[in-house]
Amino acid sequence: AALLGFLNQLSVGLAIALLPIVVVYPLCKRFTYWPQAVLGMAFNWGILMAWADTTGSVGIEGVLVWLGAVAWQLGYDTVYAYVDREDDRKIGLHSTALRFGDSGRGWIAAFYAIALLLWILSGTRITSAYGYYLMMTLIAIHFSWQLAKFDVSCPERGIPLFRSNTWVGIALLLGAFAAGY
Repeated sequence: AALLGFLNQLSVGLAIALLPIVVVYPLCKRFTYWPQAVLGMAFNWGILMAWADTTGSVGIEGVLVWLGAVAWQLGYDTVYAYVDREDDRKIGLHSTALRFGDSGRGWIAAFYAIALLLWILSGTRITSAYGYYLMMTLIAIHFSWQLAKFDVSCPERGIPLFRSNTWVGIALLLGAFAAGY
């Protein structure tokens, strides 16, 4: 909370607007099959705050980056949800893995494709920097690799695939530097 004193009013307002999402998230696995979406909105909210603090507004470019990050999180957290799928089923919790069943790979592919599309749209509105598109290409290759390795019937593969998303975050950060975000 002390850090809010260093942010502009818009960013502080966005931080306050996040509170209901943070309060609701812990209950989501009990009431919806989409807790990963709520987590993605909350976890990536800092993108909107940083954008607002840096530019003085939440422009469409910032919203596109945020929505892309939410889609990315829906993908990689669904990969992780398959690790817990049977335990969640036994204790009556919900997740995207339970919602998607055996069609999880297709859903994850769609979330990853949406993430890339939104990030590319945001990037094209701001830059034509070669380095940004190089990072998007590397992310696309990484997503393809993950999807090739992912198997709904082998949940033990999920943890290393989930962890490998650190590389996506690094590539996204490098792409943001290249784009001048």
